[in-house]
Amino acid sequence: MGVELLSGPPGSGKKEYIKEKISAYLKRGEDPSQITVISNSQVASENFHRFLLSETDSSKGIYTESVT
Repeated sequence: MGVELLSGPPGSGKKEYIKEKISAYLKRGEDPSQITVISNSQVASENFHRFLLSETDSSKGIYTESVT
């Protein structure tokens, strides 16, 4: 999947971009345990974790972390 650093003001589409990339990655049958999302807040980390769980049939190996 690669590594990407996204920055921009709130509402600039960062979250939607990441969700689209993750959805496409999973639809290709890629292993969800290879996904790591690092965010700058606990709330964002929890939101991405919930999104990843909703996109997969298992939480195995899905890792999200906040760094502040």
